[in-house]
Amino acid sequence: MGVIDAMNKNLADKEAVKSNRSAYEAMLASYNYGTRTMTDVLTSETNLYQSQNDFVKDQYTYIVQTLTLKKAAGTLSTSDLVAVNQWLQHDRVKSYVPVIPINTKKNIPKASAAINKKSVSNTLKGLNPNHYVLQILAGDNEGKVLAFMRTHHLPVKMFYVTITNGDEKIYKLMAGDYNNLALAEAAKTKLAKMLNLSPWPRKVQSIQNELNN
Repeated sequence: MGVIDAMNKNLADKEAVKSNRSAYEAMLASYNYGTRTMTDVLTSETNLYQSQNDFVKDQYTYIVQTLTLKKAAGTLSTSDLVAVNQWLQHDRVKSYVPVIPINTKKNIPKASAAINKKSVSNTLKGLNPNHYVLQILAGDNEGKVLAFMRTHHLPVKMFYVTITNGDEKIYKLMAGDYNNLALAEAAKTKLAKMLNLSPWPRKVQSIQNELNN
């Protein structure tokens, strides 16, 4: 029973590592698009490392349980120890290197001028203040926002607003127009799968207030 339990734990650990790795990649992508904080990234990274650590420990538990069973059955031999020794010489849980780098340079080229900046920026003015939109990303690089709009084809309309704070400008990319928060949350789930990031439902009025401040 100990061997069977250890085998099941290893299978579960393998899936947990895979799941946490995907979550970590998605969190990094969200951070790059400005919808998540570094704290969120570090928490996700901690979860990934913890799942990897559990996987390693449970693999060693499986070894011990297997050797204990063979010993109790009187079948433990030198060949078993040789096999285990060879197994231990290989790193069964490969070290994880993030495949999505955190953006630290503002070197993203501007998108094609085919996108009418005035029209996308003014879209918000025509929306009902009580409706909701999804914030896709935010940042101080307008070219990055335009490039995202050009390369991603969503089933809903995208537009961005420019928030000015002194000499600083923040560009926030929005999508959709939803009558209530429930509809926005439902759309968020669909878009999250398409974009591999988590959009943020926001009330139109809150964004209009930012523009007026």
